[in-house]
Amino acid sequence: MSGQTTPNSDKSDGIQQEINALERFVTDSLSSKRDESQRQLILFIKRTLLQFKLDQEYSPASILGEAYFRAIRQVRGLKFSSITHYSH
Repeated sequence: MSGQTTPNSDKSDGIQQEINALERFVTDSLSSKRDESQRQLILFIKRTLLQFKLDQEYSPASILGEAYFRAIRQVRGLKFSSITHYSH
Protein backbone atom coordinates (compact mmCIF):
# COMPACT_ATOMS: atom_id res chain seq x y z
CA MET A 1 0.00 0.00 0.00
CA SER A 2 2.90 2.37 -0.50
CA GLY A 3 2.04 5.68 -2.07
CA GLN A 4 -1.48 5.69 -0.64
CA THR A 5 -2.47 8.25 1.91
CA THR A 6 -5.05 8.07 4.61
CA PRO A 7 -7.06 10.95 6.06
CA ASN A 8 -4.85 10.90 9.17
CA SER A 9 -1.60 10.90 7.16
CA ASP A 10 -2.92 13.77 5.01
CA LYS A 11 -3.80 15.67 8.20
CA SER A 12 -0.39 14.85 9.67
CA ASP A 13 1.35 16.10 6.50
CA GLY A 14 -0.70 19.29 6.65
CA ILE A 15 0.18 19.82 10.28
CA GLN A 16 3.88 19.31 9.54
CA GLN A 17 3.65 21.84 6.69
CA GLU A 18 2.07 24.36 9.08
CA ILE A 19 4.83 23.75 11.63
CA ASN A 20 7.49 24.19 8.93
CA ALA A 21 5.90 27.45 7.73
CA LEU A 22 5.71 28.76 11.29
CA GLU A 23 9.33 27.83 11.89
CA ARG A 24 10.44 29.66 8.72
CA PHE A 25 8.41 32.73 9.73
CA VAL A 26 9.93 32.85 13.22
CA THR A 27 13.46 32.21 11.96
CA ASP A 28 13.16 34.90 9.30
CA SER A 29 11.58 37.31 11.80
CA LEU A 30 14.58 36.97 14.06
CA SER A 31 17.10 37.29 11.24
CA SER A 32 17.89 40.06 8.82
CA LYS A 33 15.62 38.47 6.15
CA ARG A 34 12.47 40.12 7.55
CA ASP A 35 9.69 41.10 5.22
CA GLU A 36 7.31 43.92 6.06
CA SER A 37 4.84 41.82 8.09
CA GLN A 38 7.66 40.28 10.12
CA ARG A 39 9.17 43.71 10.73
CA GLN A 40 5.76 44.98 11.86
CA LEU A 41 5.39 42.04 14.24
CA ILE A 42 8.77 42.73 15.88
CA LEU A 43 7.91 46.43 16.18
CA PHE A 44 4.54 45.56 17.74
CA ILE A 45 6.25 43.31 20.31
CA LYS A 46 8.82 46.03 21.11
CA ARG A 47 6.11 48.67 21.47
CA THR A 48 4.03 46.44 23.74
CA LEU A 49 7.03 45.61 25.93
CA LEU A 50 7.80 49.33 26.24
CA GLN A 51 4.16 50.16 26.99
CA PHE A 52 4.11 47.77 29.93
CA LYS A 53 7.68 48.64 30.96
CA LEU A 54 8.82 45.07 30.35
CA ASP A 55 11.50 45.89 27.80
CA GLN A 56 14.25 45.42 30.41
CA GLU A 57 12.96 41.95 31.33
CA TYR A 58 12.05 40.50 27.93
CA SER A 59 13.25 40.82 24.37
CA PRO A 60 11.12 40.56 21.24
CA ALA A 61 13.05 37.38 20.43
CA SER A 62 12.09 35.77 23.73
CA ILE A 63 8.43 36.70 23.27
CA LEU A 64 8.37 35.41 19.70
CA GLY A 65 10.19 32.24 20.74
CA GLU A 66 7.69 31.57 23.52
CA ALA A 67 4.79 32.18 21.15
CA TYR A 68 6.37 29.77 18.68
CA PHE A 69 6.71 27.00 21.26
CA ARG A 70 3.14 27.54 22.47
CA ALA A 71 1.86 27.38 18.90
CA ILE A 72 3.77 24.15 18.25
CA ARG A 73 2.34 22.58 21.40
CA GLN A 74 -1.15 23.70 20.37
CA VAL A 75 -0.78 22.34 16.83
CA ARG A 76 0.49 19.01 18.13
CA GLY A 77 -2.32 18.97 20.67
CA LEU A 78 -4.86 19.52 17.92
CA LYS A 79 -3.27 16.69 15.96
CA PHE A 80 -3.72 14.37 18.92
CA SER A 81 -7.26 15.58 19.51
CA SER A 82 -8.15 15.03 15.86
CA ILE A 83 -6.84 11.48 15.90
CA THR A 84 -8.74 10.79 19.12
CA HIS A 85 -11.89 12.28 17.59
CA TYR A 86 -11.69 10.08 14.48
CA SER A 87 -11.19 6.93 16.55
CA HIS A 88 -14.64 7.19 18.18
